[in-house]
Amino acid sequence: MKENLYTILQAQLSVHEELLTAAEEKTAAVQHNDTKALDDLVRQEAGLAARLSKLEAARRTLTAGLLRAQNLPPKQATLSDLAPLLTEDEKETFSAIRTKLIEVVDKLQAQNDLNRQLLEDSLRFVSVSLDTMKPNRQFSSYSGSGREEEEQNGRSLFDSKA
Repeated sequence: MKENLYTILQAQLSVHEELLTAAEEKTAAVQHNDTKALDDLVRQEAGLAARLSKLEAARRTLTAGLLRAQNLPPKQATLSDLAPLLTEDEKETFSAIRTKLIEVVDKLQAQNDLNRQLLEDSLRFVSVSLDTMKPNRQFSSYSGSGREEEEQNGRSLFDSKA
């Protein structure tokens, strides 16, 4: 059973590494304004997230089963709960994969934060660009007498519908 758990953890590590690679590719796609690649990456990430969710459910079930087999309450079924049941070699093995998982998840979080910031900046740029192209309805002109006149036909100097 512990071997199955190790296999699941290895698979989780692999999926997290794939997510990190996709997040790095997403950064490049955002920077190069490649919407097709960005769309493909989002779809790929959705599939990886679904796989990760299934692996996590399997890990929790397996951990809970190991705890129940030792007449221990499953609680939240974490790896820390299993520590008393592991040999020293198993503790080292599980600790090593736990450390790798934490490193990859931290890198993934940082990369996703960068991507979020890049997307927010891109959206701000698009918004500002659209605002500069939108006609200003408050536009007025002066008549020959120096008095301010409102627009007669509601059109600006720049016709954005043209």
